Amino acid sequence: MRVAIGRLAFRRIAARLGLTQVETCGVCETSKVYEATRIGWAVQAAAAHTPWQSTCLVQALAGIAMLRRRKLAGALYLGIAKDAIAPQSLAAHAWL
Repeated sequence: MRVAIGRLAFRRIAARLGLTQVETCGVCETSKVYEATRIGWAVQAAAAHTPWQSTCLVQALAGIAMLRRRKLAGALYLGIAKDAIAPQSLAAHAWL
């Protein structure tokens, strides 16, 4: 995903992952919750061992790709706010 972010416009990445501006259902089967939790663990474990910086956006995109591959629902959230330390800067975060 880090390479994709560097080479493609975000709208193309979103289109390839099938991301839409729709909220997912909050109720899931126990087996699906377990599988989604394992995906989260795998993404965090891999990010900790990469020789490059795996930002929250890279991890969230990798996670949503893994969910989609397994036909599991998920929502990607992107947040942005003024940085409290440096008001002229912005702080951004991505999560699933």
